[in-house]
Amino acid sequence: MKRSHFYGYMLICFFVLGIIGCTDKKTQSNSIDFAGGYSETEIANAKKVIYYYENSMKLLKAMVPEKGINAMVEYIDKDGKGMEMPETELPPLTQQDIVELVNGVNTLDEETRESLKFNYSHLFQTVVSFHINFDDFVDNMNNLTTEHKWHLSNSANQMAMEISEYKQQIYDDLEPAIENAFYILLENSSSRRQVILMHKMDLDMLSVLNMYARKKLADGRRIDERLDKLSMELTEAKDLPEITDQPETEELFRQYLQSVEAFLNQSRIVRRDELFSEDSYDMLSSAYATAII
Repeated sequence: MKRSHFYGYMLICFFVLGIIGCTDKKTQSNSIDFAGGYSETEIANAKKVIYYYENSMKLLKAMVPEKGINAMVEYIDKDGKGMEMPETELPPLTQQDIVELVNGVNTLDEETRESLKFNYSHLFQTVVSFHINFDDFVDNMNNLTTEHKWHLSNSANQMAMEISEYKQQIYDDLEPAIENAFYILLENSSSRRQVILMHKMDLDMLSVLNMYARKKLADGRRIDERLDKLSMELTEAKDLPEITDQPETEELFRQYLQSVEAFLNQSRIVRRDELFSEDSYDMLSSAYATAII
């Protein structure tokens, strides 16, 4: 990680700490009138939620790549022996980018906004601390005492777990918000349920990847729960009536479901592993990438 990025991220984190708890808590309700007939304001608010979701996905994939985090942890655990230096660059972020993600959108309910605020702010702080810890090891690796090496390794593993947990909670917060937003935006679309289920399954697959990648302790119980949820959503999606007036869209949807099923089957195989396997993670990542293309 470049030193200039260090200081930029640290300053942003200090700013974020200053705004936590100080922002306006007045929010508009995002409850849905399932009778239909949404106002322009409700539609505009739903679009804001989708925009927020898309920005969140881009940031989480770029800032917290599971494989990259694991590589840095392993490099410290192995004292850098027999390994190439992992890539440690962080994506460029502005203060505005981070503040928008920390605060969420004012169309979300207050509980969701507060949860996003908490988890994003702590995610940013922990990611910065994780990289500082890694740089401390790299800069001093030839002169570290056994005690200092243990401390850096222990800290890296602990922060990697915390990063994963903050990221998972953000996924969990976003799922119902996305479902509500698409329910509004696609009110008159015959593919509404398809789109909602696709986004729910996307988040389930990302959750499985995130939880499996916990190098020292993949959370098997929670992975199984998420796979069960994914399986139920896949069954519901398969049972949806065919959209005959949109043959191309319907074909893409069915192809997507085949990819989700492949991911689900691969996940069941991978779950036999007691510990994280990079090869298994790569197979899951490939299956996920195939689904979302």
